[in-house]
Amino acid sequence: MSAPAGRAWLRYGLLGLPLAMAALPLYVTAPRHYHDQLGLGLGLTGAAVLAARLFDTLQDPLLGRWLDRHPPLETPARWMGGLLLPLGLLALLQPPLLSTWALAGWLMLSLAVIALAHSLITLPYLALGLRLGGPQEGSNRLNGSREGFGLVGVLLASALLPALLAGATAWLLLALAVLTLLLLISIVLLPRHALAVPAMLADKQHGVWPAEFNIRKFLAVYLVNAMSAALPATLAPFFIADVLQAERWLGPLLALYFFAAVLGLPVWVWLAGRFGRLICWRAAMLASVLAFLPVPWLGAGDVIPFAAICVLTGLLLGADLVIPPAMLGALGGEEALTQRYGWWSLCGKLALALAVGVSLPLLQLLGFSSGSGQGLLALAVCYAALPCVFKLLAFGLLQRYRAEFAVADAANESATCPVTKPVSLQECRS
Repeated sequence: MSAPAGRAWLRYGLLGLPLAMAALPLYVTAPRHYHDQLGLGLGLTGAAVLAARLFDTLQDPLLGRWLDRHPPLETPARWMGGLLLPLGLLALLQPPLLSTWALAGWLMLSLAVIALAHSLITLPYLALGLRLGGPQEGSNRLNGSREGFGLVGVLLASALLPALLAGATAWLLLALAVLTLLLLISIVLLPRHALAVPAMLADKQHGVWPAEFNIRKFLAVYLVNAMSAALPATLAPFFIADVLQAERWLGPLLALYFFAAVLGLPVWVWLAGRFGRLICWRAAMLASVLAFLPVPWLGAGDVIPFAAICVLTGLLLGADLVIPPAMLGALGGEEALTQRYGWWSLCGKLALALAVGVSLPLLQLLGFSSGSGQGLLALAVCYAALPCVFKLLAFGLLQRYRAEFAVADAANESATCPVTKPVSLQECRS
């Protein structure tokens, strides 16, 4: 990789770090903070979060469609998101003194503002990766850079946010100011791309649903595969606390998992460019299933074997982070590109919602109760077996449609952008 390519690779990926740090309160921290620290009831907290997440999920395809129809607004959208995101975080983490119902409304609205701002930045950011790198291995590198910085952001936010919420307000405000500065600098440093969206594509009318059947099929594969990741993400705290009886190791084990994912990203970028995206993604799916097979047989105190599984599955996570967005971008070229990533984002968020909606009621039905020691086998099976079923189903779908997805394979020399010639990384200029 030449020096200019390296600079573009880093400058593109850097924005993933503040975006990931800002997403943690949106998806993880806020509900517990409002319930435990601010005294908002579980019912109202859940209703407020659910309403905000429904808005967050449904807005992405519509927002992507709007940006595709008005390409000149992509840059203003990024800046609007960059200004709204810190304000939303400040409102979320420092609410005024309000009545119970007003506090629930404040929680819902602040989460909605953060979600809107996050999507205003993220959707054109994802589309920019394809325009810079093209449909082949250049986009693998850019996706790997974005996801690598994102994983570092998750690790930093996970380590710092609990201490900031428990500490003095001044430290939290300072952290938000640093995050805002990093976010705005990252937007400024984004590589400019010489490949403008053709007017004929901007003027073309697109429906809300993806028109191409191969894109619909790919989104179905991605949704099923995302479920295989969302289920263990939802149940990991219960499994570590109740089955392994090692709740104090929850933070280190999750950090180990994400650190392994960071290390694995460049490997998957190279493998996808060398052997092709399809074969690498299928291999990673099967390897993930094999790595998860011993989990139902783990018991109290088996922290070291579980840590080894965290390392293995973390290394394999890189394939899920690098390959799907690159393939989705390559499947349809520039046409309706941002809207396509809006549907991709919707599928990921829907998988997280379905994972909670399916797994927790199922565990209750099977007799599991956290802290009681009952239903541990059911927990182990739901934590390990259900994700393997979804992963194998995704593998089967990917295998069945492999001929239709071949155009998105980086190893396929005939896979070229059907609309315009992509700008290479060497052509990115500051």
